[in-house]
Amino acid sequence: MKSRVHYLKNTLIIKINFTPAQDGTHKVTLTFQVKATIDINIGAMVPDPIQCIAHGPGLKGGEQFKDAVFTIEARNKNGVRVPFGGHKFTAHCRNPFGDDVPVDVVDLGDGTYKAVYVPIVPGDHVVEVKLESTHIKDSPFTVPIDWASEWAVPHNSYAKGPGLEDGNRTRQNKPSFFTIFAVDKHGKRRTTGGDLFDVTIEDPLFDQITPTIVDKGDGTYDVTYQAKEPGINQISIILRNRQEPLTFDHITDSPKAVNVLLGTDPSQCTATGPGLKDGIQDTDPAEFTVQARDRNGNPIKYGGEPFIATVHDPDGQSIPADMKDNGDGTYDVVFNPDVDGPHTIDVQLDDTHIKDMPKIVNVVPGAWAGTSKVEIVSFLCQTKDKRGKNLTVGGQAPKTVVTANNKNIPVKLADHNNGTYTYEYLNSEPVGSNYVILSTIKGQNLFGTPINLKI
Repeated sequence: MKSRVHYLKNTLIIKINFTPAQDGTHKVTLTFQVKATIDINIGAMVPDPIQCIAHGPGLKGGEQFKDAVFTIEARNKNGVRVPFGGHKFTAHCRNPFGDDVPVDVVDLGDGTYKAVYVPIVPGDHVVEVKLESTHIKDSPFTVPIDWASEWAVPHNSYAKGPGLEDGNRTRQNKPSFFTIFAVDKHGKRRTTGGDLFDVTIEDPLFDQITPTIVDKGDGTYDVTYQAKEPGINQISIILRNRQEPLTFDHITDSPKAVNVLLGTDPSQCTATGPGLKDGIQDTDPAEFTVQARDRNGNPIKYGGEPFIATVHDPDGQSIPADMKDNGDGTYDVVFNPDVDGPHTIDVQLDDTHIKDMPKIVNVVPGAWAGTSKVEIVSFLCQTKDKRGKNLTVGGQAPKTVVTANNKNIPVKLADHNNGTYTYEYLNSEPVGSNYVILSTIKGQNLFGTPINLKI
């Protein structure tokens, strides 16, 4: 092999440079005026792959998103560390999916090399360390990577709420909801937000439903969605990887098939009854019934819907309307109009008018006992002979006197010329006055008189 010889100026030292092609003992021959042979041990400075080692925590285990660090040592065939750098060590890492994880190798210049990689998914990672193209001792290494301590893990996290239960019902303007609970790898509920939960929903027609997810900042996430079609809706709840969002895992019990039933549609609900017809009186309770219906117009057979009924009089004043849930999809409404005129009646569900609402109903005045009174009092007197037989001729009218409040009340007499006589007087005294009616024939009281009549 070729070599170069240099004399160091002002010394007796000769520097010889050559590049060995292999390890082992090389013989260097120097020719002066005399010839000499020197033995030099080159192998002590050449790293041997099967003797080189790697060690450190990054080869024993680690966590997601945290630096995994290990050290590579260059060693010769005798297992002795080579004291300088410059060797062509390489390191490669593959995650459980077979994807490459970058490994940064730094030559420290003393025969050691610092290697760092950052695992982003949990599971066994395979780390290979090579010198040139040859594995070093114990390579490849299998390194278990655990879930991150600071974040939620999918297999411990869970969700619950009515939106995940069978019997959930579709209804316009009323979305379903449930809550996701973030739990760490130790089984403890997280108290802060920031985890990348996501939800996908596919309805029976294979259309995607876009949910709304709200991070509450306390380890819970509120999810709302509006089911469009009855039937099985597939709900998948996943936790995405923070560094690679396209990588994800399902939480506990996900995906879940939720059987959505056809719910109440306000636009199809109806109201019927006498209280919705013109001519109702302002003296009587007005009644009508609301029937809950689905979007196809079919009656709903269960109760619990928050219908709201309102009634306003002609002046816009609210009149109380009582609603009773019958538990069978019908709701009875009763209100008491206080004045006559057009009244506005409305029924809503989820701020949406039901069919044919609002409705104007004309209320008419009704007779009221508290203000009505007997204006004229009349009575018939049948005269009889002493044997009790009806007289059939007139001219023998009993004398009749009506008094009230110590006053004589004028009485009008009508002789029908058949033995009967009609007496009539005006109810002119205040309400509640006591009238005394006294009829006599030849000074004797008629049977049953006097009569006390309070009007």
